[in-house]
Amino acid sequence: MTDYAHHNLHTGQVSIRRQPPRGCTRRVDETADYAVIRNAVPHVSEAGLATLRTKGQRAVVADIRGQVIETGTSDEVLDFAMRHFRKDGLGRRVTFNPWREDTFVYSDTREEFTGCALLVVNGGYCYEVQS
Repeated sequence: MTDYAHHNLHTGQVSIRRQPPRGCTRRVDETADYAVIRNAVPHVSEAGLATLRTKGQRAVVADIRGQVIETGTSDEVLDFAMRHFRKDGLGRRVTFNPWREDTFVYSDTREEFTGCALLVVNGGYCYEVQS
């Protein structure tokens, strides 16, 4: 089962869409301050990205796909981080800026992010917890 998560620019939260039954339209099933995604794979719509750049309007053109295993509120984020993040601090930060890049990239090196075993989506950023 594949779930979809993206950062909502209006609310600042993570919007989560669960895989719908066949014949149903996808909709936002849940919003949260953070989401933990197993087997996370980034997805960017090339057509949506081209339209966004041509028209100059913000739209959802990218998401993270995988299995959402946990969601929570801002009060729970610190507790989650203490339990799951690497001992050397937060995991590598992953970001997507449709005006500068065509793909998700690591913030520190700007190299392409292709996916990981465990990812936390929080406040417009993603943090790779397990490679």
